[in-house]
Amino acid sequence: MLRWLIFLNAYDYVINYRPGKEIANADALSRLPKQSTENNDPQNSVILLLETIDNSPLHGEDIARIAAKDLILTPILSWACRGWPKSVSGERLKPYVTRQHEILIHNGCLLWGSRVIISLQARHKILKELHLGHPSIVRMKALAQSYALWPKLDSEIENLATTCVFESFTETIHFIENNPVVVE
Repeated sequence: MLRWLIFLNAYDYVINYRPGKEIANADALSRLPKQSTENNDPQNSVILLLETIDNSPLHGEDIARIAAKDLILTPILSWACRGWPKSVSGERLKPYVTRQHEILIHNGCLLWGSRVIISLQARHKILKELHLGHPSIVRMKALAQSYALWPKLDSEIENLATTCVFESFTETIHFIENNPVVVE
């Protein structure tokens, strides 16, 4: 406010009040709805992301091909297409069965919301990509939870980060910087 006061003091002016009813054009523009027929579904943008990124370690076709050969995801793909059975046995299938109403298929890839369900064979590549630049555990989890899904994803990220030599070195450096030695 002070900056505007100083700026406007350089001019000679008179302020007249005009009710909002008299400023129809400005009012109309501020209330004008956006006329758009395009579908702004976030799920579609994620699918588009899957299809257009060329420098990613895995493409949608790769993920679909690997998932079709995966012993765990093959029945999930089948059930997502044809319908889920009344009961499913097996500990490895439980995480997917609990999400059965939210799992869908796009170009052979299993999706849970906007996240791609990654098969066991592809997880190492995804973890390697998440770990590029050695981000913190929190950052890696946030990235993973935005794009990928598999059982025990968080614990695998924690294991990766705790076994990383670079990160243990930087933690030591931060500890030394934050706790200086006082010599008397």
